[in-house]
Amino acid sequence: MHYVGEKGGTVLYKVLIVDDENFIRKGLVSCMDWAAWGCELIGAAENGEQAMELVRQNKPDIVISDINMEKMSGLELVEQLSFQYPEIKAILFTGIYDFNNVYNAIKFDVVDLILKPTSPGRIQQALTKAIYQIETENAAGDMRALIKRQSEQNLKLKQTMLIENLADGSSYGEGTAEALEAVGLTLHNFVMVTLLLYGAHEQASASFQEAARTITGYIDLLFEDSGYYCVFTGTRSFHILQDFGEVTAHTLAEVRAVCADLSKTIDNLTEYFCTIGISAVHADPSLLHQAMTESVGAANYAAYDKDNASIVEYTRMPRLSSDTNAIPSSRVSFVFVTSRTLPCTFTSPLEG
Repeated sequence: MHYVGEKGGTVLYKVLIVDDENFIRKGLVSCMDWAAWGCELIGAAENGEQAMELVRQNKPDIVISDINMEKMSGLELVEQLSFQYPEIKAILFTGIYDFNNVYNAIKFDVVDLILKPTSPGRIQQALTKAIYQIETENAAGDMRALIKRQSEQNLKLKQTMLIENLADGSSYGEGTAEALEAVGLTLHNFVMVTLLLYGAHEQASASFQEAARTITGYIDLLFEDSGYYCVFTGTRSFHILQDFGEVTAHTLAEVRAVCADLSKTIDNLTEYFCTIGISAVHADPSLLHQAMTESVGAANYAAYDKDNASIVEYTRMPRLSSDTNAIPSSRVSFVFVTSRTLPCTFTSPLEG
């Protein structure tokens, strides 16, 4: 529907008149109070070719056309409309009742076929039918759109719940790929990103809850153009699965750049600061839990990094232990020194 204005609270539907006889065109233009019937006259064409040009320019809701015209007849016009602009409703005039006209009018979903001569009342009747069809289709379209949105939201929720379960260690064995496909997912090459939030407020506080909603919004904005992703949260933590169709030499650098933007945004616009860990790139969905362990370990490591790096890639962490969360022994003394210098109001995140 094309909303072009309002008069007395009534939506105005755009109407185009098409007739090759000048006096009939003028008569149709002037014989009715179009606005009173919820319509706005947007133009009058001399033939079907001119009408198509006006249709392309103005996108009318309703076209009222004579059948017998040179260059392009009314039936040829409605045929083109049915293919190019099926949402436009057509009303046809004819001076002769002919079976072929009736057949073609039905074939191309013409709202009404009016015999000449006619009257304003008969035109109003046809307009009422056209407007009713438009509003009925719009209502059905709105309902379909609502159902589609709800279906997409439910599917996204199922995907997120499954990924969260896999990342937390639930095992589907060899059926992991099949479980993902069942909810419409195929992971190609992915990383897990973990954001750990630090600040003075308790998790249950209104301030923290508001910050969590805000941060989730930031994540959506920053990751929405980066391929498939999903977000789930723990206690003072946010976990982001990022899937790539193809991995390049710049993949991790691109993820790090997005994470840097996210970190700056949180620092500047909330009362909190964060550390971020990025896992290695994995291609096997059964390694989601490992990726999660890597990103959490990297984010925890960033909290004690002597260079104050707020973002750490797991593949660049010095590791002397097979435990991905273990801090290397060469850094133990630094950890104790740094932890004593942290303000007591800052609480370390706990994984949920």
